[in-house]
Amino acid sequence: MQRAWMVILLAVGLAACAPGGSPASLLTEDAAAPVSERIEWDRSPDAVIFRADSGTAGGDPASIRNAVPLCTIFGDGHIVWVNPGITPEEVLEDRLDEATMRAFLEEVVLSGFYQWEPQIIGTPAPSGGGLLREYILLALFGEPHVVTADSNWPPNAFADLLARCRGLSATPVLYVPTGAWVSAMPVPEEIHLPAISWAGYAVRFPDVRLADIPPEKPRWATGDLAAAAWNLARQGRLHIREEGIVYRLLVEVPGLQPAAPAAP
Repeated sequence: MQRAWMVILLAVGLAACAPGGSPASLLTEDAAAPVSERIEWDRSPDAVIFRADSGTAGGDPASIRNAVPLCTIFGDGHIVWVNPGITPEEVLEDRLDEATMRAFLEEVVLSGFYQWEPQIIGTPAPSGGGLLREYILLALFGEPHVVTADSNWPPNAFADLLARCRGLSATPVLYVPTGAWVSAMPVPEEIHLPAISWAGYAVRFPDVRLADIPPEKPRWATGDLAAAAWNLARQGRLHIREEGIVYRLLVEVPGLQPAAPAAP
């Protein structure tokens, strides 16, 4: 799936290394224990342990803001991924047990991940003004590493690990955020794109005017409001008309979408 994205930059400072060396040395040196038994990661529910995503040039700003990474695994085993080839966009989730998670992380390590260069060491931070094509993030022993499409990974390495990540769940369910930032971006009208009237959502959003929630002043939504806004945003380039102005709805979930502001 093609999607626009923003280039990642090295965050200020490096992540703290585990005692005794880097993840590469800890996992590639000779040892009696299998790699899967030596792997350690942050078990926090907001810690991103693995992420694979890709993008292409030419994406519009609203689609960039709404984009969901293709597959993300968090420290507590929570996995969220985009189901390919489904319209409207379908985002799924599940909870992985430790054995499944360890086996997958071992597979990533043994694929040669730490030998793919160049590597960004640190937390990736989205920034405007650039294009990120494909990247994989792996955060073990408290040290995030990122490799991009410019790295010397083998042919199909990105596609293979993305497919494995998407195939880890045996019982996927639709992902619905419990909280999200919601805003509306005015956009030029395009007659070939579907448009709906915001008035039709007055019952569901009784106190929300799109003109009052520009991208620089998003509204924090929870519960049914967050779910309804999320489902609208998954409709793609849907235009919403309010008082003669056309908008795109932006829905950004902290932790899941890298550019989303932190939760209040």
